[in-house]
Amino acid sequence: MRGDDASRVFVGVLSAEIRVRGARSLKDRRQVLLSIRDRLRHGFDVSVHELPAGEDPQTGRIVCTTAGNVRRTSEAILGRCAELVRTHPVAEAERIDLDVFRWHPSEQSWEERMLGELRREGSDG
Repeated sequence: MRGDDASRVFVGVLSAEIRVRGARSLKDRRQVLLSIRDRLRHGFDVSVHELPAGEDPQTGRIVCTTAGNVRRTSEAILGRCAELVRTHPVAEAERIDLDVFRWHPSEQSWEERMLGELRREGSDG
């Protein structure tokens, strides 16, 4: 590995729109999405979040994220996550989007950016 490889950061995001056929309530949908979330979290090193999907009890949306310094690794992990979603016994993946991109840190530190935001908010008021 080159010396700068360790400083690279790749962020991977998988978004899945899911249909839960036969779900009659939001609770039914939630149980299936929790099952998927738990399988993803326990099977892979990813963060998983359920996004608001409206009042239709048969549709839901989850997002998985991962990060690392090797693009192919993040792509492989999210590819396996997508396969798990596609093959879930109850849920049906209607759409899966996957992207891995290189993260570029800001020139300013996080603290400097936050202080700048606070100053701007104070001057607006």
